[in-house]
Amino acid sequence: MMSWPPVLAALGLPHVWASRRAYTIVDTAFGEGHLFLSVWNAWRRDPQRSRCLHFVGLLPALGDPHALRARLLQTCPAGMESCVQQLVDAWPLNLLGVHRLEFEGLCVTLTVAVGQPSAMLQRLSVRADAVVLPASLSSYPHEEIEVMFGAATKVLLPQGKLVMPWLSASGVPDRLDNRASACWAQGAVHDGVWSHVVQAAPLTSPVQREGHRHAVVVGGGFAGAGVAYALSLRGWTVKILEPSVGQQSTHQRHLAAALTPMLTRDDDIRARLSRAGTLRAHHRWGHLTAEAFEPCGALQLSRTSGRVVDLEDVVSGLKLPEAWAKFVEAKEASAIAGLTLQRGGIHFPMAVRVQPEAFINQLLSGVDISRRAARVDRLLRRGNVWQVLDAAGQVLEEAPIVIVAAAYATQDILSASGLLATEARLRAMHQLGGEITYLPERAISGGPRCIVSGDGYVLPAVSGQCVTGSSYLHGADQVFVTSAGARENMQRTDGLLGSRLVELGFADCALSGWAGWRAVLPGRLPAIAAVDAEQTLWAVAGLASRGLTWSSLAGDLVAATLNGEPLPLETDIIDKISQI
Repeated sequence: MMSWPPVLAALGLPHVWASRRAYTIVDTAFGEGHLFLSVWNAWRRDPQRSRCLHFVGLLPALGDPHALRARLLQTCPAGMESCVQQLVDAWPLNLLGVHRLEFEGLCVTLTVAVGQPSAMLQRLSVRADAVVLPASLSSYPHEEIEVMFGAATKVLLPQGKLVMPWLSASGVPDRLDNRASACWAQGAVHDGVWSHVVQAAPLTSPVQREGHRHAVVVGGGFAGAGVAYALSLRGWTVKILEPSVGQQSTHQRHLAAALTPMLTRDDDIRARLSRAGTLRAHHRWGHLTAEAFEPCGALQLSRTSGRVVDLEDVVSGLKLPEAWAKFVEAKEASAIAGLTLQRGGIHFPMAVRVQPEAFINQLLSGVDISRRAARVDRLLRRGNVWQVLDAAGQVLEEAPIVIVAAAYATQDILSASGLLATEARLRAMHQLGGEITYLPERAISGGPRCIVSGDGYVLPAVSGQCVTGSSYLHGADQVFVTSAGARENMQRTDGLLGSRLVELGFADCALSGWAGWRAVLPGRLPAIAAVDAEQTLWAVAGLASRGLTWSSLAGDLVAATLNGEPLPLETDIIDKISQI
């Protein structure tokens, strides 16, 4: 007979999760994860457990994983060593925001929200079966108690439970307000742990879709691949429709691209979104081969003209872990790059060089993902499914869920379908052309060992060629590789590396490269949002120059919503990017 600790009994475990598809807990005082480990361990041992366990933990900062492991092994009961080690292995960097950790083949998820707990509780996008309040809540300021109770009630499902592990079983402390006291007085006590069933607001978003889960993704670029892969990991069957595949694909001959974080002095929404996307990309794609996804780091060099920013001051003010971002002087920057650089900048160890074709092919090689060359014109709702039509009105595919991730064409498809309001944000999306240039690595002393950026960028060599770029073609009707674009890119390279390419005549040589489009929205924030109220049709567009940075996050936002999981992003950011 399994023994259930008091907090677990107060949650109603094990009977409340018996044979359910998912069970979700929010712990507002996560600490070092003892409750999570206890619940996870109990879930593993219970044959009647829910198919999925989602746990959300709030804490102000993340500690060192090695110290955490030592403490947990000392304080956790025997038999939990495996869970402890897995938690420590997945432990994220101490960065503000939401971090998603996954275990047991995605059957157990841990969403860690780092920041001021009462503020983070208000920014969670989750519907929970239970919220565990801090044992020390009675010592909080009155206003914060109100905030915690209000936010906890909002995230609870109907008949969800509020639970508080009191420091003693002597009753409700006087410092709690009348509403809280009444709440707990009406609840139940389990060995000093109070619980109370709350009649929360009705659930409005779709969760825990049952039956055969099938989706169509329109678009096979970075965004479409990110969505398809995230859905396939959760057991969905995905059909991708893209204008061309194989030798005619959009990224054919696109040698390499960069996934790099960004910083702003005030850590604004774009910087936070970049951070979340980069961390998600490492978690989601880190298993890919180096050919597709190679963490090589990046240097963002200080500018000497234009919009000059004191990068050292920016990094110092943000107080970031060095494993995320560190300011380095020219000497250290040169050692990192393997080339002599004339100035320092920010070192981002987690930046990645991606080879687009290999990357997309590896993501879409799953048995539940198939690709088809087809040009989509519009969508039509028929009963419970969406029909995907070509220009002749022929049905290409149909599915209950459709995600349009077709870059600039997303606007045309939704507009032709009569699904885009006159004032829709997507109507302001525009195409911005650009080209990159391939330089022989011998021309720049073998090329850098990491991404070097500033005004333009240079990537480590692939097959003897370094990618440098990128030009911006405003108002262009078509894009292709040009000598003018090559000269512009080499001028940027000279400015970054002091390589004298233009002076030495490389700009007058016949060089190769690649040209493409960026789909850009006002404010340079993407659109990742449901188009209809039932959340059966989605748009993922406007990723601009950060398609790699944002596409894994976009995929998990869509897939997590469709699967009823806590979302891996704060609601104030979601509110900005969910406007279509």
